[in-house]
Amino acid sequence: MLDTIKVFTDDFRVKDGANLTIQPSNIDYETSEQNDKRLFRNSLGEWVEGAKAFINTDRYNLTIKPNLLGDGIKAFIQFSLPKALGGDNFYPILESEVTQAKNVLADDIANKGILLNLEDCRVSRIDAFKNVYTDENFTDYSPLFSLLRAKRALRRDYGSTFLWANTQREICVYDKIQEIQIRGGAFRDYPQNTTRFEYRLLNARVTKRDTGIEKLRDIDNLDAVRDAYKDALEKHLFSLSVGEIEILASSELENIIKAYKDRGGRYWIREFKEDFGAYMVLKMTNLETLKGILERVTDYRMVAWRVIKDFEKSRNAIALMTKASNSKTLSDLYNELKEKVLND
Repeated sequence: MLDTIKVFTDDFRVKDGANLTIQPSNIDYETSEQNDKRLFRNSLGEWVEGAKAFINTDRYNLTIKPNLLGDGIKAFIQFSLPKALGGDNFYPILESEVTQAKNVLADDIANKGILLNLEDCRVSRIDAFKNVYTDENFTDYSPLFSLLRAKRALRRDYGSTFLWANTQREICVYDKIQEIQIRGGAFRDYPQNTTRFEYRLLNARVTKRDTGIEKLRDIDNLDAVRDAYKDALEKHLFSLSVGEIEILASSELENIIKAYKDRGGRYWIREFKEDFGAYMVLKMTNLETLKGILERVTDYRMVAWRVIKDFEKSRNAIALMTKASNSKTLSDLYNELKEKVLND
């Protein structure tokens, strides 16, 4: 569940001869000026200066530098709790292992000559994840991910990675095995159809608001993070009510029309025509192109924006009934993922 965590503190001390690297500031070649910053004091009370000081290990990265907000010098630490114990982050750590993982990190940081209370550090980012072992290959789910729209977030498609993001939160879904392969890691011992769903809280304010976590010591179990993760994924990706749509027999179009009829209502034919029309238009072009055409024709951006939203909603209603490349419907795939992501 827990992966990357970022913390920071201004209450730290660096031992003389600590195992860290000082990076000097850039030198202006024309003037020979070098704008080094104060980083920490040595045992004689003298300032050690540079652009930053840092330690990079397989388990964590520690950086000492002036805060960009101008409120002093801080030590920033980024680490992965699963890596702290097991050396990689494929599998989540158990709730009973959280304290042990934090102690391993604290001991290693102290052994390198950086004295601080890790538990008192403020948390500025939390990444939570769940590995979903899917029935199909990742590419079979790609059309579904292309349809899903998180609230108040932009979606980006990188092929084997889909990202829904704003300045405070991110949801990232990607092919974990392909990611390991790209990094040159050993992957054959892991389940092949592994899709990772990550939820990222990107700053201290939103982390506290969503989880109640302010300092690292507040993470003594996984309840708050688990609840925030489930609420976010349910709200932003799995809020659709698709139902059981049977499209695996006879004519696909006939079954789609029958689904609209079975839904009931006086205007089911009109609803089908509107939705299917939008679906066909967006098979010919994409939303951005259509939006540009509407803006030029109507000369009114707000009209184009409202129409595009209606087109997208109607297109999705039909698309979720169409067959995916593996002869399952997109709603079958959607229901599978929803069940596996939201249930423990």
